[in-house]
Amino acid sequence: MDPTVDQKPVPAPRKASPKMVFVSTPDMKPVVPSRKAAAGGTPAAPAPEEAAARAFGLELQGLARERLLSRTFRARSPVPGAPLVALVVVSDAATVEDRALFARMAQDLQAAGQAAPRVQRVKGISPSRDAFVTDLWTAGSARDLSALHWTPRHRAEFFRTVVTALEGLHALELVHGCLCPANVLLDDDLAPVLTEPGSVPVHALVERGADAALYTGFAAPEVLAGSPATPRSDVYSMGRVLAEAFEDVTSPAIAEVVARCVARDPEARFETAAALGAAIDFILPELPDSDAVVPAPTAAPPPPATPRPPARPAPSRPRAEAYAPPGRAAPRPPWTPPRWLAPAGAVAVAGAFGLGVLAGGPVEGVRALLLTLAVVGTALATTIAPPLPKSPTLSRLGLALGAAVAVLLLDPMPFAYRLAAQRHMHGDEASRRTAAAEMTRLGRDFRGLSLAHADLSGMDLAGADLRNVDLTGANLSRARMFGAEVMGASFDGANLAGADLDHVPLELASVGSASCDASTHLPAGWTCRDEHLARAPR
Repeated sequence: MDPTVDQKPVPAPRKASPKMVFVSTPDMKPVVPSRKAAAGGTPAAPAPEEAAARAFGLELQGLARERLLSRTFRARSPVPGAPLVALVVVSDAATVEDRALFARMAQDLQAAGQAAPRVQRVKGISPSRDAFVTDLWTAGSARDLSALHWTPRHRAEFFRTVVTALEGLHALELVHGCLCPANVLLDDDLAPVLTEPGSVPVHALVERGADAALYTGFAAPEVLAGSPATPRSDVYSMGRVLAEAFEDVTSPAIAEVVARCVARDPEARFETAAALGAAIDFILPELPDSDAVVPAPTAAPPPPATPRPPARPAPSRPRAEAYAPPGRAAPRPPWTPPRWLAPAGAVAVAGAFGLGVLAGGPVEGVRALLLTLAVVGTALATTIAPPLPKSPTLSRLGLALGAAVAVLLLDPMPFAYRLAAQRHMHGDEASRRTAAAEMTRLGRDFRGLSLAHADLSGMDLAGADLRNVDLTGANLSRARMFGAEVMGASFDGANLAGADLDHVPLELASVGSASCDASTHLPAGWTCRDEHLARAPR
């Protein structure tokens, strides 16, 4: 449903009605203002375009273009100064199924509105659903780009915008299904506008022998075979459009993208239009931006040789193979990680830490599993980082490997285990014993933990690092604390009855009202007076 005007209007050979002016283009049949019955008969029903124009309150200005399933007319409101618009009317040759597809396309585009940028906007649909009003573009279509002599980079930027329009359609769960240069229009700024999305049943047209050559050369093989169009079939059509647009340019970068797009197996193509757009973004800096277009090299004539029997003709190959560097197949475009990969890695890292805090690490197998989960999650999370332009795949792999090795060597999981052990210190005796064993495995490092009012009776804390540990009100009776570091620790109200505090620098800690008894082993310079710690008299 293409509202492009190819030629300037010329006076119509027939007389128009007082309120309507009908013109024709050189390659189109003139528009007849109304359908007449046989000579001497009564007037027949108005033509569909006339009925649609009356429904919208428009005056027809002439035929702009005729397509297989639609005709596009210029029209204008009778209000002075009103701009020209395009009135797209379904063709008389359209079947019932074609008309239903036309109506559904019009409704989808009207509902999409601004949500689908660079896609044809439907401003109104006729009550009969066989016509709609849209913008009128008169600058031509993508078929006319060769006349503009754009540089390769400018052309790539243009088609990157087309891919963005496809992304918008796919985001609305709409598929174009018949993308070709003729339905990529040029607006007044020579920017692309997608038309005819979802309205041309290519396979059905071919089956009934219609002249669908405008579309069949760009349709995906599975669509021509009768399968429903998908985003991957749109990617195929986009690849065919790119191949035609760059047929005069030798560019390995373009060859990579085109070859991936036009793969016969849909699974081998770009998964989404967004992935195709990312590949075009990546190759843009490699394309020349000079005024001169780089032509494809011409092979030198072969030297004379002894005549040989004619060889069998080689099987036809996709046009994209012509862009491959001589002597080797076209390389694949850079790998683009799925969007879910980095969030999945972040969830894995968070899960490893969460399980470490909940379960701790007393079991060797659990520790190994959680560390592996943290290493793999870190590697996956690094895929969110932008790659280096020259070597995107290698840079991504290098960053992931480096981050994984760093996590493996540094092993941040003991921090989670310490939190788990601290929590278990306030449990029953079995939990306390398990927590103490875990802290001992971690190097008897209790620094900064809060063990206030914890029952640590009888525990082996010899040589432990208790700096800045809060032991207020803790039960340390019979605990072995020989040589422990206690700088900044608080023993206020702690029970030290029977504890071994030999070689513990209590003067560096806050003892407060810690209690003791005759069986408490105290360091030099300290005594148990009235069942409380006190400095020994000199």
